[in-house]
Amino acid sequence: MHKFHFKKYLLVLAVVGLLIFLHLFKVLSPIETVLNNLFSSTLSGLYSTGSTLRQTYDNRASKEALMNRINELEIKNKNLVIEEIKLKSLEEENRLLRQNLKFQADSENKYISANVISRSNQLDLSAQNQHLIINRGIEDGIEVGQIVISIYDNIGVQGVVVGKVAQTKKNTSEIFLLTNPNCELAVALWSDDKTMGITKGKLGLTIEIDYIPQNKEIKIGDIVTTSGLEQKIPKDLVVGEITEIIKENNELWQKASVSSLVDLDNLTILSVLVQ
Repeated sequence: MHKFHFKKYLLVLAVVGLLIFLHLFKVLSPIETVLNNLFSSTLSGLYSTGSTLRQTYDNRASKEALMNRINELEIKNKNLVIEEIKLKSLEEENRLLRQNLKFQADSENKYISANVISRSNQLDLSAQNQHLIINRGIEDGIEVGQIVISIYDNIGVQGVVVGKVAQTKKNTSEIFLLTNPNCELAVALWSDDKTMGITKGKLGLTIEIDYIPQNKEIKIGDIVTTSGLEQKIPKDLVVGEITEIIKENNELWQKASVSSLVDLDNLTILSVLVQ
């Protein structure tokens, strides 16, 4: 058995030695060239396939990394938008507070600042739902019937009447807006003869002046102010301007629609006149 293995090893060594000898003397060059070309083509194909697979993997990994980065940037962008909205809201609130304080400082009357903490559903036109809730009440000196002012800075930081105190509690109050059918206000038209009338909300959408004598001449654009005929409400506080005149020959009185100078749907900071 050992002799057989020994002969086998000698045979292998002899073949290897012969191949080395033939290679050194370039006897096998033609065969080596053929084999080299054959294996080179195969190896080239394998390398190309490997490169393609690696490139595909790299592209997929890069795409996933890119998508992850895009998602991160989108989240950051949304957070920045939210922060910008908060900042603008805070700036607007500070601006209104400054205007409110300036208005109170310039006024001869005494006002209490209040924040709107709740409002009625704007889609509900029933009278009892045309109101605001503010964070001031009996403990702050708020009383039923007091006038409520908003700031309108387009005409020089001026107070505009937006409603009246309808109900009070310890720390909160309910405000009826001028568009509320239950909110009535004695007013005058800023004209030569100070024509009088009574405003009343209509359908929770508009303000209407009633009880204007037919012989009084009124014009679109006339400014409407408080008349001073009600307790707790001084005269000459701006209410709005006339936008429509409703006059019928058979009626004893004529009417007029009034537009507020402020957006009643977006009130946030108010002043209650407590004198």
